[in-house]
Order: sequence, then structure tokens, then C-alpha cells
Amino acid sequence: MGYLRATKTLAAWLLTATLIACDGGPLPSPTAPPAPVPIPGPATALPPATEVPGPPATEPPATATRAAAGALPPTLAVLLLPTFTPLPAPPLILPIPAPAAMPPTRALPATEPTVVPPSRTARPVATPAPVRGYRRAATPLVVLDPGHGGSEIGAVSAGGLTEKGVNLAIALAAEADLRAQGIAVLLTRRNDTQVNAAGGDVNGDGTRDVDDDLQARVDLANGAGAWVLVSIHNNAQPGDPATRGTTTYYCSDGLNPAASRALADTLDNRLLAAVRGAGYAGADRGVRDDYELRKPEGHLYLLGPHNKRITRPSLMPGALGETLFLSNAADAAQLARPEMIAALGAGYAAGISAYLATVAP
Repeated sequence: MGYLRATKTLAAWLLTATLIACDGGPLPSPTAPPAPVPIPGPATALPPATEVPGPPATEPPATATRAAAGALPPTLAVLLLPTFTPLPAPPLILPIPAPAAMPPTRALPATEPTVVPPSRTARPVATPAPVRGYRRAATPLVVLDPGHGGSEIGAVSAGGLTEKGVNLAIALAAEADLRAQGIAVLLTRRNDTQVNAAGGDVNGDGTRDVDDDLQARVDLANGAGAWVLVSIHNNAQPGDPATRGTTTYYCSDGLNPAASRALADTLDNRLLAAVRGAGYAGADRGVRDDYELRKPEGHLYLLGPHNKRITRPSLMPGALGETLFLSNAADAAQLARPEMIAALGAGYAAGISAYLATVAP
């Protein structure tokens, strides 16, 4: 019963405090609640329940209307307790999970680079040297260049036939035919020697090598005022003995590309006719740009323009003939025949004279 009385007192106080707060008055200090009635422990028998009188309830200073609230029944007191509108709950902020750790980036497997064959659009731009002070001979003059010579042997056939020897033999035969037509001829070499016999640094690059010998050949043609320069060679394809035939090269980046191409076309036609006229069914490999050979700085030394390698380029139309293949057994056998050597010499002479007939005096 003591608990019930204390509860009623507390409810009355709360109702009074609420009414005062509603009028804007100060809140009274609550009277200390009565001391709780000791509850005997479980080991002691509980006495019969008796009503324990509590201290008289002390009303807080307030009006009679407010004081009367203490006498309200407990049920009504509870119903009259102030109700509070709960504040809206704050928005639920969900934690943003940290991004999952990305697995380490794996490097793509290396791939082989794509090999692009040489093309006209991918070629380096050559800067040809200006033709200054070049005085062509008053009458047609042909410079024939038998490739290699001396320590520069060139290709060698399976039977021991050397390119340097075959080149010289064909050049001498061509010279004889041209002279018979009244055309002046100058050979870069007439023996099994190099043109740069002294072994000097002809091109001035600080080294003595085969480029000096090639530069000496170009200088001879330029100094003579040649109308055309024709270099005579024979071919080889190591590892592919089946390759055979005749190829004629010119340089599209040279100082005279159109004239050089016309000279190469005429030579190629006459050489094929001479080979077949000698009883051999040769193969035509066509006229080609020397850039396909992938020489240092992109060109044959005797045909190319001025560049890091070629100090003084040839100033006249030029072409280079690769007559037959010494690495092919059938072609090499033909080059060992004197009749074929004479026919090839006649073919070079016929091509050169046919070209000169188109050149204005």
C-alpha cells in the first residue's frame, strides 16, 4: 500500500508541474519522496500487509485549481499526464562501405611487333643535293661500272665462279659493242682491282671502307660528264637456290628519277631479250626501286641522293643491273658460257643506245 501511495503522490506532482508549465510559470521543486519501506529478505516471513501511513503530501505553491489535481484518482492522473509529440527521427544515414580493394592490375602479355613491309608512304624523305657545276660531255658518254673488284669478290657460285670476274667480262663486252656504234665509253675499272686503289678516305667520313671505293666510282662518272651511269652486277640469294632471273634497279629519290626509270626499263627489256636469244629461258624479276634493297640510308651508293652515307651523289641518270643469280645452278651455268657473256654485253649495249636515242643532244 506504501508503494501505491507514493505512486499517487508522484502522479499528482507530475500533473501539477505540467499545468504550471502550460501557464508559463516556474516549475516547483519536487518534495523528496518518502523513504521506501524496507522489504524483508526472503528468509523472513512476511507480516500481514498493513497500510503504512506516509507523510502528508505537501502541495507546491499554486492555485486551488492546480492543487486539486493531487486528489485525482490515479487512473485519471495518468491520463492527464502531458503528451509530447516526438521529434521526427533524423534521416537514416547509412555508412558508405569502403570500396573493395581492386585486384592488382595484370600486365598484358607482350606481343610480337607487327612487321610492316617497306612502302612508298613510309619512306624517309631524302634531301637531294643540288646539281651545281655539273657539265655533261658534249657528246654521249657512257660510264660502265663493273661491280666489286679486288678484295671485294661479291657473290660466288657453287662451282667457284666469282661475281667480280663475271661483271668485268660483261662490261668489257658491252664496251666493245657501244664503241662499235660510235658511243664513247669509260669503265670505272678494267682489271681485278678496286677503283680506290690507294685506299684513301675518299668520302671524308674518317674511315676507310667499301664506301670510299663506291664514292670513287661516282666521282669518276661525275668528273667525266657522263650522260648515263650503268653498274653491272650479278645476284645471289643465300639459302634459296631456287631464286633466279634478271632484275634492274633505279632510284626514285635520285636527282634524275624519271630518266633513271626510263633507262632501267629499256635495259631490262634488252637484257631479257639477250638472255632468251642466247637459248636460255630466263626469268623476269622486273624493274624495282633500290629502296627495296634496304641498303644503309635507304639507297644504293651509286644511284642514291645525298644523305648521311652518300657524300657526293651521282648527277646523271643511272641504273644497276642484276643480270642472273650465281646462287642458282641454272643461272650460274649460263654465266659460265662465253656465249652468254657476249649476249649479256650486247643486251646492255642495246639498252643504253636505245635510251640515248631518246635523249636530246
